[in-house]
Amino acid sequence: MSETVRALKAALQDVDSERLLTTTEAAQLLGVRSINTIKSWRRTGYIKGVTHGSRTLIPMSDIERIQNSDRVRGIRLAEKLHAESADLGGDNEMSQEELDALDAGRPGTLPWQRDEGNSHHSLIRTR
Repeated sequence: MSETVRALKAALQDVDSERLLTTTEAAQLLGVRSINTIKSWRRTGYIKGVTHGSRTLIPMSDIERIQNSDRVRGIRLAEKLHAESADLGGDNEMSQEELDALDAGRPGTLPWQRDEGNSHHSLIRTR
């Protein structure tokens, strides 16, 4: 069992199941980053909720019901992968010297560097 799930279970045991949670609290307890995900789930009927003024409140019982569902686990996994890949492709990945060495070792010519007179299109005979 992952550390996140253990922490979630411990937190859920301390909270009354009839308590209404804000979308922020619900997202935090589920390990979901965006409150918009919680709001979307309410709109689609995946979870229940009530509206008080402009606030959407989610029953703790619904959070307990979905906490280990495939949908919630999928969101957590996608967000974890997104966070892990956030730095990929950044400017700090390779030095200019490394980029130049990579470019020099690349076989062939990139399409935008080709001389149009030598392209394979000029070898095609037209009638």
